Amino acid sequence: LEAGNYFLSGTFDGKNPPATTKAPVSAIDNFGAILNVHNYMLFHIDRALSIDDMARHAAMSRAQFTRQFRQVSGCSFLEYLTKVRLERAKQFLRETDLPVPLIARAVGLHASQLRNLFSLRLNSTPHEFRQHAQTKKKRRSAKAKSTSFHN
Repeated sequence: LEAGNYFLSGTFDGKNPPATTKAPVSAIDNFGAILNVHNYMLFHIDRALSIDDMARHAAMSRAQFTRQFRQVSGCSFLEYLTKVRLERAKQFLRETDLPVPLIARAVGLHASQLRNLFSLRLNSTPHEFRQHAQTKKKRRSAKAKSTSFHN
């Protein structure tokens, strides 16, 4: 039985499986299950997260989860997971001085995977991204100081 989506009718005699009928599952139920997976991903981003594990977490078959995830998020699970990991890594780089290998581990990747991801998606290295982000932050801070009024 998948997530209570099937109701059995009749009895099972051991030879012929009972007839099943598909019960309607609302879009809200599917959205809620995918939202739960999204939250789980955010809190466990440092771990290996597979489609099969997330499908079980959503109480769906792999095929149903893949279809529903794409419908709700607009992209595949792997693409979404990659985006979430990249955004979290960018946040760490902007807001901390943690070394890149530690940031990579914190987002569930190896340092080389994080470097490759930055190279492919941002045409940059994590170190270059951090330098650029810190330069922008310093400029904003200097601009805010120069425009503030002192009595």
